[in-house]
Amino acid sequence: MKSDSLALGTLCDARERGVKWLLQHIGDDGSPVGAEEDNGYYSNKYYRLPWALLDAGERGSAAAVLSWIEEHALDDCGDLREGAARERHTYKFASYPLAIIGLAAWGLGRYDTGNAVMDLLKEEYQDRETGGALTLRPEVRASTRQDLFPTAQLGYSALMAGRQEVADRAYGWFVRLYEAQPALPHQLYTVWDEKGLVTKIAENDQFDFVTDFRAPRQAFYNPGIAAAFLGRYGAATRTAAPFELARAFLSLSEHGTAAQFDHAESRQICKYGWGASVMLECAPNGQEFLPAVHRMAEWFVACQERDGTWTNSPFLAPHPTDGDRLEVTAEMVLHLSTVITALRGAPRAYSGVLLGPGGLSRASAEPGGS
Repeated sequence: MKSDSLALGTLCDARERGVKWLLQHIGDDGSPVGAEEDNGYYSNKYYRLPWALLDAGERGSAAAVLSWIEEHALDDCGDLREGAARERHTYKFASYPLAIIGLAAWGLGRYDTGNAVMDLLKEEYQDRETGGALTLRPEVRASTRQDLFPTAQLGYSALMAGRQEVADRAYGWFVRLYEAQPALPHQLYTVWDEKGLVTKIAENDQFDFVTDFRAPRQAFYNPGIAAAFLGRYGAATRTAAPFELARAFLSLSEHGTAAQFDHAESRQICKYGWGASVMLECAPNGQEFLPAVHRMAEWFVACQERDGTWTNSPFLAPHPTDGDRLEVTAEMVLHLSTVITALRGAPRAYSGVLLGPGGLSRASAEPGGS
């Protein structure tokens, strides 16, 4: 893209096309089209829709989808109902959809739903000792496994909902995870359990447990979502250490294989655009991330389908369904909104804004320090 204005115009058009497709696949009652088919197949693909539509300016549609979720997918405690709504998230990444739904509820002013979800996440899904997001649901929990990207989302949602204690504990988890890494910058281990950082990994668990930045087809989203949380946390606490940690995570992507950005092969780099955009908008000297944001702007446009949708990596979903398109398009619309917001707000990164009395404090690297 030759200029910021062209980048913004192109990005806004891409987002509009994505939103248009999403709206065409939402019923008048807010239900994802096909939600009653195939034993509720679509009902576990919906969770990003309210947040994506809210950030894209479709507040009414976001509210309609959230109402459908409240009626059909959540119980009175703010948990996913038994059945299709929780099936995908019983044994893996159980907190992730809940944190996203809770964030959207908070953004829409549905504080009853938002607080119910956030209370549940704090009490049932955040490890009390480490601050990490527990990957298994309580009824099947035989391990204290905690994964990077659900912990980042938990921390991010907690910040948006004013749950500082939850965010502080999530930040502490990231500090410990990074300090325990044995193979940086080439490999990032992303799972913690009751024994600490997990580095002995079965062959079929490699994708979820370690990201190798020298190889293709990896979980390249991990640094980006870590930086998205850490950047917002740095802004919220007005401390330097979270920004420095976010930079460290993003540098893993910056110096990794070019295969990360080959969208014909993999779409797993998408969250790098989110993290770089948060840092452009929030971090001191954030303008250093402008080239990365522009690169990701081009990437999002280049991998959009002609009908306005995005799909998952071909090696993970070679034959995407409309349910897959619904889930991934909502995510890409979310990231585009963050990119657009950061580019529009980029002058803030050049203005020398002071983020606290006397400037940004560098006094503490401790969770919640100031």
